[in-house]
Amino acid sequence: MKKVLCGLVIALMMTGNGYSREASKDTCKWLKVKAVKLIETAHAKDFVADKILQKSDKILQDPDDISPEGEQDLEYESYKLYKKQQFTYVKDAHYYAVTWSALCD
Repeated sequence: MKKVLCGLVIALMMTGNGYSREASKDTCKWLKVKAVKLIETAHAKDFVADKILQKSDKILQDPDDISPEGEQDLEYESYKLYKKQQFTYVKDAHYYAVTWSALCD
């Protein structure tokens, strides 16, 4: 019974003025701008990663100009790094977008 009463009190407190007010327009705008900027950055990372991959493909297609193994590994590591960064930016943008949707939509 004590747990039920505590749960009811907490539920009532969370529906009060202190916890359930709407987000300001500035906050909503900031969340939206932040999500858009992160997606633009992720798109740029993807573009660079694709360029690295195309360069590697050209090297592998031309057997006369094959670079040393270390250089090919370096290009692949660079590609993986850009893809990892892209994923991080997309994930962060998703969090901002979901928060915007919950508070402002």
